[in-house]
Amino acid sequence: MSPHLYDMTRGCIWCSAVESFEHIWTCPRKVSIQQQIISSSKQHLVQCLSVVCPTINSQHPSLIHLFVHNTWWSLVYHPSQFTFVNFIKGLLPTAFVSIVHTFTHNNQLTAEICLNFLHEVFITSQQLLWLSRCSALIDQDQSKGITR
Repeated sequence: MSPHLYDMTRGCIWCSAVESFEHIWTCPRKVSIQQQIISSSKQHLVQCLSVVCPTINSQHPSLIHLFVHNTWWSLVYHPSQFTFVNFIKGLLPTAFVSIVHTFTHNNQLTAEICLNFLHEVFITSQQLLWLSRCSALIDQDQSKGITR
């Protein structure tokens, strides 16, 4: 009998916990990388906003309010609260968009900055977490004799 490629009991490659979409992005073994993704995403948002508002920095009161939000930058999955996992999924809370709009005063610029932010979250998450997970899964499959 050949090994099953999609074993429902397969655990996280980093910590052996039950793997889910949320766990991939919130695995306790990857906290430093997750923090790096969040920090990079925040810096990128400030850079995008600085194109519209050259004097802006991370200490601007509106950005402080955005960056200290109690769940948006959280690495803990929550089924009914917006967390960083939702940014990874490509979702934005309306309040986030409204804060960006206070800088741009322009719907198209707001949309461009928000989409650029989400793209940065996606690219950084892919580079720092997803691709290494995929490589580790391939190695794990090959060690079990799964080659196709």
